[in-house]
Amino acid sequence: QQVVHTGSQQASSSLEIIGNVYGTATTAGAASLESIQFTVGNTAGGTPIDISQMLVTFTSGTKSEVIPRSENWYYENPTGGHWAVIKTYNDIGGQNHLLESGEQFVLKIVFPTEAELKPNTEFTVNLQPAVGAVYPIKKTVPEYLNKVNIL
Repeated sequence: QQVVHTGSQQASSSLEIIGNVYGTATTAGAASLESIQFTVGNTAGGTPIDISQMLVTFTSGTKSEVIPRSENWYYENPTGGHWAVIKTYNDIGGQNHLLESGEQFVLKIVFPTEAELKPNTEFTVNLQPAVGAVYPIKKTVPEYLNKVNIL
């Protein structure tokens, strides 16, 4: 019975990307991608997700590492090798860590400097909530980097 309940809970509390994933570089023509930014929401009928408990991992080639939250991670612009919620939409009950049905959180993930995401490099960012399925974001750095790029 517990296995069925856990499986049902995991299936009903998953993230989804809403809209595009944007990659940013310091300048147009930069040598590497610096960060990605995207909006997440809860899948239809999903249970609330405690975004503060989410594990973010980065993989590219043979490199793989956990990207920690910024210390003051809510409404903060993260710095090298961290992630944060930089904006919310439809925030129910004010600022809290729960991504509830109808809410949207804009996340920004700044890659570690040693990531070296040069043009044509494939990378994956995995978003793993404390409860629910892992959401992989698999992208390739564009041939030419603008300051803001749709990936």
